[in-house]
Amino acid sequence: VRRLADLFSGELGHAQGLIFMHQGPDTLARQTAFPGDPVGFEAYVNHVHLSEVVGESWRRSQDRREATLDLAHSLVRVWGQRLRGLFPRRSWVFYVDPEDMTVRFHTKRGRKNWLDLSDQAFLYIAGFEVYVQGPAGLQVIWTRKHPTLLTRGTRRLGTRAG
Repeated sequence: VRRLADLFSGELGHAQGLIFMHQGPDTLARQTAFPGDPVGFEAYVNHVHLSEVVGESWRRSQDRREATLDLAHSLVRVWGQRLRGLFPRRSWVFYVDPEDMTVRFHTKRGRKNWLDLSDQAFLYIAGFEVYVQGPAGLQVIWTRKHPTLLTRGTRRLGTRAG
């Protein structure tokens, strides 16, 4: 339970224009593995595998899978609100991978993203969900149920994505 609570309230760090979930004193040192790639660095240090928190039970039934996906969406909403409160002039891109229940984010930096958002076939096949938290709130960019949002605009995230 503590690990789950830490996900929602964990410390966020910022240095050298980077935002990161605090993972220890050497977190920023990991940046050397991503020379000139702040998006890659942030997406690497700002991710969590929910199976490490809730165990593998989410794979056993559709109800558990949906509950874990709800947890992922809650994490996106909470992290988005926290980041917006701390850094109101920035926007963030969030990714939910429902195949392995991973949630990650990075600062929105122009058109550079962790995934190629123009490759809609890949996004559909892989099942990724993509959201942006910005001044207008949290918006859905891509889900399997809303695959045309990348070209037709966005919608606000409700209680369930997709």
